[in-house]
Amino acid sequence: MQAEVHFITFYQVWDTSINLLGNVNCMPALFL
Repeated sequence: MQAEVHFITFYQVWDTSINLLGNVNCMPALFL
């Protein structure tokens, strides 16, 4: 349960980072 919550939090932060970096560099999109 705890590990799942950490995974979801990490995914949200990662997704946000992709959206922010995507405006400057399209490279992060290749990791999806």
